[in-house]
Amino acid sequence: MKMKTLFKLVCISVLLVSPAAWSAEQAFLCSFEKECIGTDGCGETSFAFSIEKLDGASTVTNDALFSTSPTHNIITDAETLKAHSFTSKDKTVAGFWLPRSNGDFQSLTIAEDGTARYSVHMPTSELAIFYRGSCKAPS
Repeated sequence: MKMKTLFKLVCISVLLVSPAAWSAEQAFLCSFEKECIGTDGCGETSFAFSIEKLDGASTVTNDALFSTSPTHNIITDAETLKAHSFTSKDKTVAGFWLPRSNGDFQSLTIAEDGTARYSVHMPTSELAIFYRGSCKAPS
């Protein structure tokens, strides 16, 4: 599948998710308990990361569905990734997308109740990994 087609599918899937009830101006802590690798099934995991808004970054201010420049950092134990925010027409953030220079693609969607889905797509390796968990604003 071409990256452009995959991107369109991700944009459409975000539109189908209820817009999250949080603002892109805040930080988030995400933790995932289930990891599903390709068709090998799912298992327990303890993967977690935080999300912080980049200094000076602005969220989408027009009718676009996604930002064209990174707006947030996703910080894991291994690396810090630049993320672009998704927005809905009413300007509530529904998630983030993370294009990688090697052709890999990652996306994160968060429902109003905090339920989160994080996916990593590696087309050249013919592998996809999906995580199920939750994201919340730090207390």
